[in-house]
Parts: sequence; C-alpha cells; structure tokens
Amino acid sequence: DFVILSDGCSSVPDTDVGARLLVSSALSYIKPLYGSVSLLGSSVAKAESCTLILDMPLDCLAATLLVARKNEGVIETIISGDGVIAGRQRSDGALHILEYRYSSGAPFYPYYKLRPSLMQTYSKKFSREPLKISLTHYHSDHLTDAISWETNTLEIEGPIFPLEKFDIVAVFSDGVSSFSSESAAIPTTDIVRELMAFKTYQGEFVQRRCRRAFDLFEQLNWNHADDVAMAAIYIGDPE
Repeated sequence: DFVILSDGCSSVPDTDVGARLLVSSALSYIKPLYGSVSLLGSSVAKAESCTLILDMPLDCLAATLLVARKNEGVIETIISGDGVIAGRQRSDGALHILEYRYSSGAPFYPYYKLRPSLMQTYSKKFSREPLKISLTHYHSDHLTDAISWETNTLEIEGPIFPLEKFDIVAVFSDGVSSFSSESAAIPTTDIVRELMAFKTYQGEFVQRRCRRAFDLFEQLNWNHADDVAMAAIYIGDPE
C-alpha cells in the first residue's frame, strides 16, 4: 500500500511531464528497504535518465515528491518540497495536519541534488529562508492545538502514523494552501478537513470526496490559485 504525488513548478516548462517521470521512477524504489534519502536520490537519478532519452531539459524535473507507504505496522511519509500531510485517528476521527511551506516561496526540489551547481545556486539564494512546518490537531471540527517550527533540512522524513491509531493518511500538493474568497485567504486546514471528510472507502473514494468538496468550495465562492492534487491510503483494519 502506497501513494506517490508530485507537483511541478508552474513557472518552468514541461514540469507536468517531469512530475510524471518522478512518480514513475519512484515506483522502482517504493519498497520500505529504500530509506527516504535513497528513495529520493534514486528516483531523481532514474528520472534524469528518462529526460535524456526523451531529449527534455533537466529542469522539467522541477517538481516536489511526496510519498506515503505502509511498512509493517505503520504508514511512513517522505516529502521533498512543499505540501501537506494529514492523518486521521481511528478512535475519534481527529485529524493531524502538517503543512510544509518555504518562506521564500521557492521549495527545494529533489532534482537540485543532481548537480552541485544547482545546490549552490539554491543555497546562495535561499539558505536564510527556512522551511516552516505547522502541525494542527482537530477533533470534532474543533481546533485542539497548533504548533509550528522551522528547519533548514532539505529532505524530510515526514511523520510516521501507527496503523493501530490511524486509518487514513493523505498527501496534498501546496495548492490546498492557495484558496481564497473575495475577502480573505482560506486556511489550509479548512480545505484539508473538507477533503478528508470521507463517507465511504470503496473504489475511487478519493476522487468522489474531491468532487463533493469542490462542489462545496464553488458554492462558497472559494477559489484556488494553484493546482490541487491529493492521494490517500485507507487501512480498514490494522494487521
């Protein structure tokens, strides 16, 4: 059981193709024996070889990579770039929502590690702009607590969700943080909570939830300025 999500940089040409190459490449290294650094490094290296075959520029790989995968009694997560990771507790439906956002607005894409020059350029421009992580807990639609912190770590082993406590884990592109109404920005947590309000889990349950959520967003006149992508794992009964 696993999900892989990649979100291309909208200002760089052909990153829709690059994101697909990253996801396809990551499939070869999704097994738990590959740690986060190994999975990311191997995935971008294989994606680079695909760009050579396709005669595409390297910067088409300017895309994030988020992974959630089952590993024995847990779902472990990995993130390189920005986005959101969320888990839902089995016992009471409480949500744990983690948002990863770069204060510079320029996320660290895993393909930068392919070239020392790319690493140097990124570090020179953004080394003083840390990654900000916010953790929010919701219970029965009520905010219970929220904390945030900063890090200069470029590749993140995301939270680990024990299956005995969590039944759903989802990953999102940063588009969930781009919603606004006519008068104000909509909190990321409001969007994620609606997208996580699953009713059933058969078949394409994520697509069904997204359609219903976006119908509501349209009624509320909440519009997004960036692409929204979501993938989720549901584990009904822990083994």
